[in-house]
Amino acid sequence: MGDFNSRVSNYSDFVANDENNINLTHILPDNYKSDFQLTRKSPDKIINPQGRDLLDLCVSAQLRILNGRFIGDLLGNMTFFSMKGCSVVDYAITSESLLSSVNYFIVKTPSYFSDHNQIVTHLKCDGKLPNINNSNKKIDFEFKWTNTSKLLLENELNEKYIYEELNNFQQTNFENTQDGLNRATDLISDIYITLSHKYNMSPNESKEFWKLLRTIKINKDKNDDNMLDLSQFADHFKNQCKPEKIDKKFEKSIFEELCKTEKLLTSKESDTPITISEIKTQIKRLKSGKSCGPDKICYEIIKHRSSSVNVNRIS
Repeated sequence: MGDFNSRVSNYSDFVANDENNINLTHILPDNYKSDFQLTRKSPDKIINPQGRDLLDLCVSAQLRILNGRFIGDLLGNMTFFSMKGCSVVDYAITSESLLSSVNYFIVKTPSYFSDHNQIVTHLKCDGKLPNINNSNKKIDFEFKWTNTSKLLLENELNEKYIYEELNNFQQTNFENTQDGLNRATDLISDIYITLSHKYNMSPNESKEFWKLLRTIKINKDKNDDNMLDLSQFADHFKNQCKPEKIDKKFEKSIFEELCKTEKLLTSKESDTPITISEIKTQIKRLKSGKSCGPDKICYEIIKHRSSSVNVNRIS
């Protein structure tokens, strides 16, 4: 569902008369399923290139447009309104197999909030979800690609154990069943995870972290001589915010900018009444092709007003 920017008029989105066409019997495969013939009505009589592409997609994928076909929109309704006209560009599309599940399709009335009409469809569902046994392998760490990951990966791929694991995977005969697919997925996932642990460590297990940790010499002695003096600790943080050299020129420029900003904030120019020339200037800047507001007056009417309509006073 949505705005496809495609105008398809009332052209067919299915192959017409394909079930009774004798000339196609020697071309179509034995399991070919004929399209369901269901006519569609549309008040839009124009088709554009995007509409032809949409119809080709529907025919090839056996998709069907709900507009103009179901209760609530049997005659078809326009979905887009603008100063240049109206058209049908918003569609609800479903597969042919789900047509029997569609209860109704409605194009709602226009509103002031959008130039597109809201479209609503209702599908019949039993509300039951199948029981899915999710046996996917969970990864308990986060990968982090670093500048050295590529080189580490290349070096790791040359290791003997990787050749053995890949060769074991290729020589294993997996059953053509769901269990066989799951087994193959788990095996190749184990290989990838093993590689990832080698060349692409998680943030908590990065090589840089452990390398830094090894360089730190831990002093196991807990003598008072190794304790930091509290006065030194306080002086350290007191001097953190003290600049060694103050740039007087930079400080002066900042002060001047603050003074200018303060003058702008205290200026009474913003409190003066709005002038007619300011209104005329803003009218010229209005954009065309926009939706009108609750007053139902379009910008084009205000911009291209006749000479008899002028802004003479402000009420």
